[in-house]
Amino acid sequence: MKLAKELLKVSFIIPTLNSERTLGECLQSIVNQSYPFKEVIIVDGGSKDSTISIALKYTSQILIVKGGIGKARQVGAANSKGEILGIFDSDIILPSRDWLSKAIKPFVNDSKVGIVWPINKAPNTASCVSKCYFNLWATFFNKRQIENKAILPGGNSLVLRRAFTEAGGFNSTLHYGEDFDLMYRILRLGYKVVIHKEPIIHNTMRSMKEFARKQFLGAKTIFEAQKRNATELNLLYACLTWTASKGKLRMIDYIKYAFAEHIMLGLNAMFKNFLKDKSWLVFPFLALIRIIIYSLFFLLYSANKVMKSILQ
Repeated sequence: MKLAKELLKVSFIIPTLNSERTLGECLQSIVNQSYPFKEVIIVDGGSKDSTISIALKYTSQILIVKGGIGKARQVGAANSKGEILGIFDSDIILPSRDWLSKAIKPFVNDSKVGIVWPINKAPNTASCVSKCYFNLWATFFNKRQIENKAILPGGNSLVLRRAFTEAGGFNSTLHYGEDFDLMYRILRLGYKVVIHKEPIIHNTMRSMKEFARKQFLGAKTIFEAQKRNATELNLLYACLTWTASKGKLRMIDYIKYAFAEHIMLGLNAMFKNFLKDKSWLVFPFLALIRIIIYSLFFLLYSANKVMKSILQ
Protein backbone atom coordinates (compact mmCIF):
# COMPACT_ATOMS: atom_id res chain seq x y z
CA MET A 1 0.00 0.00 0.00
CA LYS A 2 1.21 3.49 -0.75
CA LEU A 3 2.28 5.91 1.95
CA ALA A 4 -0.24 8.61 2.87
CA LYS A 5 1.83 11.26 1.11
CA GLU A 6 1.59 9.25 -2.13
CA LEU A 7 -2.06 9.94 -2.69
CA LEU A 8 -4.26 7.10 -3.84
CA LYS A 9 -6.34 8.02 -6.85
CA VAL A 10 -10.09 7.57 -6.36
CA SER A 11 -12.27 6.80 -9.38
CA PHE A 12 -15.95 7.59 -8.84
CA ILE A 13 -18.06 5.40 -11.12
CA ILE A 14 -21.63 6.69 -11.41
CA PRO A 15 -24.26 4.82 -13.47
CA THR A 16 -27.07 7.04 -14.71
CA LEU A 17 -30.39 6.71 -16.48
CA ASN A 18 -32.63 9.77 -16.64
CA SER A 19 -30.97 11.03 -13.47
CA GLU A 20 -31.36 14.78 -13.99
CA ARG A 21 -33.18 15.28 -10.67
CA THR A 22 -30.25 14.21 -8.48
CA LEU A 23 -27.10 14.07 -10.61
CA GLY A 24 -26.03 17.72 -10.37
CA GLU A 25 -25.99 17.78 -6.59
CA CYS A 26 -24.23 14.40 -6.51
CA LEU A 27 -21.41 15.46 -8.84
CA GLN A 28 -21.05 18.88 -7.21
CA SER A 29 -20.43 17.18 -3.86
CA ILE A 30 -17.72 15.01 -5.45
CA VAL A 31 -15.83 17.73 -7.29
CA ASN A 32 -16.01 19.92 -4.17
CA GLN A 33 -13.98 17.38 -2.19
CA SER A 34 -10.72 18.81 -0.89
CA TYR A 35 -8.98 15.53 -1.75
CA PRO A 36 -7.29 16.33 -5.07
CA PHE A 37 -6.52 12.97 -6.68
CA LYS A 38 -9.84 11.81 -8.10
CA GLU A 39 -11.77 11.30 -11.32
CA VAL A 40 -15.45 10.94 -12.18
CA ILE A 41 -16.73 8.48 -14.76
CA ILE A 42 -20.38 8.55 -15.83
CA VAL A 43 -21.83 5.36 -17.32
CA ASP A 44 -25.15 6.25 -18.92
CA GLY A 45 -27.78 3.73 -19.97
CA GLY A 46 -29.37 5.92 -22.65
CA SER A 47 -30.92 8.86 -20.82
CA LYS A 48 -33.63 10.85 -22.60
CA ASP A 49 -33.55 13.84 -20.23
CA SER A 50 -30.77 16.34 -19.46
CA THR A 51 -28.55 13.85 -17.61
CA ILE A 52 -25.71 14.02 -20.15
CA SER A 53 -25.64 17.80 -20.34
CA ILE A 54 -25.51 17.98 -16.54
CA ALA A 55 -22.71 15.41 -16.41
CA LEU A 56 -20.64 17.35 -18.98
CA LYS A 57 -20.43 20.27 -16.55
CA TYR A 58 -18.36 18.08 -14.21
CA THR A 59 -16.54 15.49 -16.30
CA SER A 60 -15.64 14.61 -19.89
CA GLN A 61 -15.49 10.89 -19.09
CA ILE A 62 -18.95 9.74 -20.17
CA LEU A 63 -19.61 6.23 -21.43
CA ILE A 64 -22.84 5.01 -23.04
CA VAL A 65 -23.56 1.44 -21.99
CA LYS A 66 -26.89 -0.29 -22.57
CA GLY A 67 -27.70 -3.06 -20.12
CA GLY A 68 -27.97 -3.65 -16.40
CA ILE A 69 -26.23 -1.88 -13.54
CA GLY A 70 -23.72 -4.69 -13.09
CA LYS A 71 -22.56 -4.23 -16.66
CA ALA A 72 -22.45 -0.44 -16.32
CA ARG A 73 -20.35 -0.57 -13.17
CA GLN A 74 -17.98 -3.15 -14.67
CA VAL A 75 -17.42 -1.09 -17.83
CA GLY A 76 -16.86 2.01 -15.72
CA ALA A 77 -14.29 0.21 -13.57
CA ALA A 78 -12.49 -1.10 -16.66
CA ASN A 79 -12.15 2.46 -17.95
CA SER A 80 -10.95 3.96 -14.66
CA LYS A 81 -7.42 4.51 -13.36
CA GLY A 82 -7.81 4.81 -9.59
CA GLU A 83 -6.41 2.50 -6.93
CA ILE A 84 -9.72 3.06 -5.12
CA LEU A 85 -13.09 2.67 -6.84
CA GLY A 86 -16.00 4.81 -5.64
CA ILE A 87 -19.03 2.64 -6.38
CA PHE A 88 -21.79 5.21 -5.97
CA ASP A 89 -25.30 5.91 -7.24
CA SER A 90 -26.34 9.16 -8.90
CA ASP A 91 -28.50 10.19 -5.92
CA ILE A 92 -25.69 10.24 -3.36
CA ILE A 93 -24.35 13.45 -1.79
CA LEU A 94 -21.03 13.57 0.06
CA PRO A 95 -21.77 15.62 3.19
CA SER A 96 -18.56 17.63 3.68
CA ARG A 97 -15.50 18.74 1.72
CA ASP A 98 -13.15 16.49 3.68
CA TRP A 99 -15.38 13.41 3.62
CA LEU A 100 -13.23 11.58 1.05
CA SER A 101 -9.95 12.44 2.76
CA LYS A 102 -11.21 10.77 5.94
CA ALA A 103 -12.94 7.85 4.22
CA ILE A 104 -9.84 6.56 2.41
CA LYS A 105 -7.62 6.49 5.54
CA PRO A 106 -8.41 2.82 6.34
CA PHE A 107 -6.92 1.80 2.97
CA VAL A 108 -3.71 3.65 3.79
CA ASN A 109 -3.48 2.27 7.33
CA ASP A 110 -4.23 -1.40 6.61
CA SER A 111 -3.43 -3.27 3.38
CA LYS A 112 -6.15 -5.86 4.12
CA VAL A 113 -8.97 -3.33 4.06
CA GLY A 114 -10.86 -3.99 0.85
CA ILE A 115 -14.10 -2.07 1.44
CA VAL A 116 -15.07 1.14 3.21
CA TRP A 117 -18.84 1.24 3.59
CA PRO A 118 -20.42 4.49 4.83
CA ILE A 119 -23.61 4.83 6.78
CA ASN A 120 -26.51 6.27 4.74
CA LYS A 121 -29.07 8.85 5.82
CA ALA A 122 -31.92 10.78 4.23
CA PRO A 123 -31.60 14.49 3.37
CA ASN A 124 -32.89 16.89 6.01
CA THR A 125 -35.67 17.94 3.65
CA ALA A 126 -36.61 14.37 2.72
CA SER A 127 -40.16 13.03 2.60
CA CYS A 128 -41.58 10.90 5.41
CA VAL A 129 -41.12 7.83 3.19
CA SER A 130 -37.42 8.48 2.70
CA LYS A 131 -36.86 9.32 6.37
CA CYS A 132 -38.68 6.19 7.51
CA TYR A 133 -36.71 4.04 5.06
CA PHE A 134 -33.37 5.26 6.40
CA ASN A 135 -34.55 5.20 10.02
CA LEU A 136 -35.20 1.50 9.47
CA TRP A 137 -31.80 1.21 7.73
CA ALA A 138 -30.11 2.66 10.82
CA THR A 139 -32.14 0.49 13.22
CA PHE A 140 -31.22 -2.64 11.30
CA PHE A 141 -27.56 -1.62 11.08
CA ASN A 142 -27.35 -0.84 14.82
CA LYS A 143 -28.85 -4.23 15.69
CA ARG A 144 -26.21 -5.98 13.59
CA GLN A 145 -23.50 -3.95 15.35
CA ILE A 146 -24.85 -4.64 18.86
CA GLU A 147 -25.09 -8.37 18.13
CA ASN A 148 -21.59 -8.25 16.67
CA LYS A 149 -22.86 -10.05 13.57
CA ALA A 150 -20.92 -9.97 10.33
CA ILE A 151 -22.46 -7.44 7.94
CA LEU A 152 -22.40 -7.96 4.20
CA PRO A 153 -21.87 -4.43 2.84
CA GLY A 154 -23.71 -3.18 -0.18
CA GLY A 155 -23.28 -0.39 -2.70
CA ASN A 156 -22.25 3.24 -2.29
CA SER A 157 -18.87 2.06 -1.06
CA LEU A 158 -15.19 2.64 -1.64
CA VAL A 159 -13.44 -0.50 -2.89
CA LEU A 160 -9.75 -1.31 -3.23
CA ARG A 161 -9.02 -2.00 -6.90
CA ARG A 162 -6.67 -4.87 -6.04
CA ALA A 163 -9.46 -6.60 -4.11
CA PHE A 164 -11.94 -5.80 -6.88
CA THR A 165 -9.67 -7.39 -9.50
CA GLU A 166 -8.87 -10.46 -7.41
CA ALA A 167 -12.60 -11.02 -6.85
CA GLY A 168 -13.29 -10.88 -10.59
CA GLY A 169 -15.10 -7.55 -10.68
CA PHE A 170 -18.84 -7.07 -11.04
CA ASN A 171 -21.08 -9.80 -12.38
CA SER A 172 -22.24 -8.05 -15.57
CA THR A 173 -25.38 -10.20 -15.77
CA LEU A 174 -26.79 -8.79 -12.52
CA HIS A 175 -28.99 -5.70 -12.54
CA TYR A 176 -29.76 -5.66 -8.81
CA GLY A 177 -27.72 -7.08 -5.97
CA GLU A 178 -24.55 -6.77 -8.04
CA ASP A 179 -22.98 -4.85 -5.16
CA PHE A 180 -23.72 -7.55 -2.55
CA ASP A 181 -22.39 -10.19 -4.92
CA LEU A 182 -19.09 -8.32 -5.38
CA MET A 183 -18.65 -7.57 -1.68
CA TYR A 184 -19.31 -11.21 -0.82
CA ARG A 185 -16.51 -12.37 -3.13
CA ILE A 186 -14.10 -9.70 -1.80
CA LEU A 187 -14.71 -10.70 1.82
CA ARG A 188 -14.25 -14.37 0.96
CA LEU A 189 -10.71 -13.50 -0.15
CA GLY A 190 -9.93 -12.37 3.38
CA TYR A 191 -10.25 -8.61 2.92
CA LYS A 192 -11.81 -6.50 5.68
CA VAL A 193 -14.72 -4.08 5.61
CA VAL A 194 -14.55 -0.83 7.59
CA ILE A 195 -17.73 1.08 8.44
CA HIS A 196 -17.29 4.82 7.89
CA LYS A 197 -19.38 6.61 10.50
CA GLU A 198 -19.78 9.98 8.76
CA PRO A 199 -22.95 9.28 6.78
CA ILE A 200 -23.46 10.02 3.12
CA ILE A 201 -26.77 11.58 2.13
CA HIS A 202 -28.90 9.29 -0.02
CA ASN A 203 -31.69 11.10 -1.84
CA THR A 204 -33.87 8.10 -2.68
CA MET A 205 -37.25 6.53 -1.85
CA ARG A 206 -38.83 9.96 -2.14
CA SER A 207 -42.40 8.65 -2.39
CA MET A 208 -44.45 5.52 -1.77
CA LYS A 209 -44.66 5.07 -5.54
CA GLU A 210 -40.87 5.16 -5.93
CA PHE A 211 -40.45 2.74 -3.02
CA ALA A 212 -42.93 0.28 -4.54
CA ARG A 213 -41.34 0.59 -8.00
CA LYS A 214 -37.87 -0.15 -6.64
CA GLN A 215 -39.11 -3.07 -4.56
CA PHE A 216 -40.79 -4.50 -7.66
CA LEU A 217 -37.68 -4.06 -9.81
CA GLY A 218 -35.46 -5.50 -7.08
CA ALA A 219 -37.64 -8.57 -6.52
CA LYS A 220 -38.05 -9.18 -10.25
CA THR A 221 -34.34 -9.03 -11.03
CA ILE A 222 -33.30 -11.03 -7.93
CA PHE A 223 -35.64 -13.92 -8.71
CA GLU A 224 -34.62 -13.87 -12.38
CA ALA A 225 -30.96 -14.08 -11.28
CA GLN A 226 -31.73 -16.97 -8.95
CA LYS A 227 -33.53 -18.84 -11.74
CA ARG A 228 -30.39 -18.48 -13.88
CA ASN A 229 -28.09 -19.43 -10.98
CA ALA A 230 -26.22 -16.22 -11.81
CA THR A 231 -24.37 -16.22 -8.48
CA GLU A 232 -23.73 -18.68 -5.65
CA LEU A 233 -24.79 -15.97 -3.18
CA ASN A 234 -28.45 -16.04 -2.18
CA LEU A 235 -29.25 -12.52 -3.37
CA LEU A 236 -32.70 -12.31 -1.84
CA TYR A 237 -31.44 -13.24 1.60
CA ALA A 238 -28.47 -10.87 1.25
CA CYS A 239 -30.61 -7.90 0.21
CA LEU A 240 -33.13 -8.46 3.01
CA THR A 241 -30.71 -9.26 5.84
CA TRP A 242 -27.24 -7.90 4.85
CA THR A 243 -26.02 -11.42 5.56
CA ALA A 244 -24.28 -13.87 3.23
CA SER A 245 -25.87 -17.25 2.57
CA LYS A 246 -25.20 -19.75 -0.20
CA GLY A 247 -27.80 -21.84 -1.93
CA LYS A 248 -31.56 -21.70 -1.78
CA LEU A 249 -33.77 -21.11 1.25
CA ARG A 250 -37.38 -22.14 1.76
CA MET A 251 -40.12 -19.55 2.04
CA ILE A 252 -40.43 -20.32 5.77
CA ASP A 253 -36.76 -19.35 6.13
CA TYR A 254 -37.37 -15.96 4.53
CA ILE A 255 -40.38 -15.38 6.78
CA LYS A 256 -38.39 -16.32 9.88
CA TYR A 257 -35.05 -14.67 9.16
CA ALA A 258 -35.94 -11.72 6.95
CA PHE A 259 -39.51 -10.45 7.01
CA ALA A 260 -40.21 -11.24 10.67
CA GLU A 261 -37.01 -9.51 11.76
CA HIS A 262 -37.83 -6.44 9.68
CA ILE A 263 -41.38 -6.25 10.99
CA MET A 264 -40.49 -6.77 14.65
CA LEU A 265 -37.61 -4.31 14.52
CA GLY A 266 -39.64 -1.74 12.63
CA LEU A 267 -42.70 -1.94 14.87
CA ASN A 268 -40.58 -1.77 18.01
CA ALA A 269 -38.72 1.30 16.73
CA MET A 270 -41.96 2.90 15.54
CA PHE A 271 -43.66 2.65 18.96
CA LYS A 272 -40.54 4.00 20.67
CA ASN A 273 -39.91 6.91 18.32
CA PHE A 274 -43.06 8.04 16.48
CA LEU A 275 -43.84 10.84 18.95
CA LYS A 276 -40.57 12.61 18.15
CA ASP A 277 -40.34 11.48 14.51
CA LYS A 278 -43.68 11.13 12.72
CA SER A 279 -42.02 9.52 9.69
CA TRP A 280 -42.06 6.22 11.60
CA LEU A 281 -45.85 6.08 11.07
CA VAL A 282 -45.16 5.26 7.41
CA PHE A 283 -43.42 2.01 8.37
CA PRO A 284 -46.47 -0.35 8.29
CA PHE A 285 -47.20 0.72 4.71
CA LEU A 286 -43.60 0.19 3.57
CA ALA A 287 -43.52 -3.22 5.25
CA LEU A 288 -46.80 -4.24 3.62
CA ILE A 289 -45.63 -3.17 0.17
CA ARG A 290 -42.38 -5.13 0.51
CA ILE A 291 -44.10 -8.26 1.86
CA ILE A 292 -46.72 -8.30 -0.93
CA ILE A 293 -44.20 -7.79 -3.73
CA TYR A 294 -41.57 -10.27 -2.54
CA SER A 295 -44.18 -12.88 -1.58
CA LEU A 296 -45.74 -12.60 -5.05
CA PHE A 297 -42.43 -13.18 -6.78
CA PHE A 298 -41.52 -15.99 -4.38
CA LEU A 299 -44.80 -17.76 -5.21
CA LEU A 300 -44.28 -17.26 -8.96
CA TYR A 301 -40.71 -18.52 -8.65
CA SER A 302 -41.84 -21.59 -6.69
CA ALA A 303 -44.68 -22.30 -9.14
CA ASN A 304 -42.24 -22.10 -12.05
CA LYS A 305 -39.97 -24.66 -10.36
CA VAL A 306 -42.92 -27.01 -9.76
CA MET A 307 -44.03 -26.75 -13.39
CA LYS A 308 -40.54 -27.49 -14.65
CA SER A 309 -40.24 -30.56 -12.43
CA ILE A 310 -43.63 -31.84 -13.67
CA LEU A 311 -42.72 -31.35 -17.32
CA GLN A 312 -39.32 -33.02 -17.03
